[in-house]
Amino acid sequence: MGREKKQAKAKGDTKGEVKLDTEIKALAAYRDRFRLLAEGHRQLTEPKTGGDRFGNFTIDPTALAGGQVKAFKGGHLVFEAQSDETLHDLLTKRFVKTKQYTPQAVKIFTELVKLADLPVHGRKSNKHKLIHGAGPSPQQVLYYKDPDTFLDELMQTDAIPRELGVQLNKSLLSG
Repeated sequence: MGREKKQAKAKGDTKGEVKLDTEIKALAAYRDRFRLLAEGHRQLTEPKTGGDRFGNFTIDPTALAGGQVKAFKGGHLVFEAQSDETLHDLLTKRFVKTKQYTPQAVKIFTELVKLADLPVHGRKSNKHKLIHGAGPSPQQVLYYKDPDTFLDELMQTDAIPRELGVQLNKSLLSG
């Protein structure tokens, strides 16, 4: 009988070890699921930008390609504005001295550089020369082939009141 108790005790210990091992594995699986949930939540709340950095900002390339610049810092939206193709070029490409960058694009680029804590002193790049001039150089003349584009530019830069732009547009259409 002593032998049977030892065997029963040994079998009972094995069942207890198996049960404990199963519980440990279940707890480890729960831990892994919680980690996945936390990672999924982080991915849903942080902007998907593909790592496009601009100083200490992350720029959303999808929004930029769609005509809107969205800058994030620490996962929070800190800057948002309408953009155009020339702003897209300023942010993503090399400076082309023959390209006409719109005053609005230069203004937004300048704001982003200042907000992103990028250095603006001592730079020799042409993009940074734009910042110091805050627009096209005085010798540079912008020509507009389309009056609607010209009027839109004047209204966007607040050079003329919106009502005046609408009146001018109506007079151009009727004439």
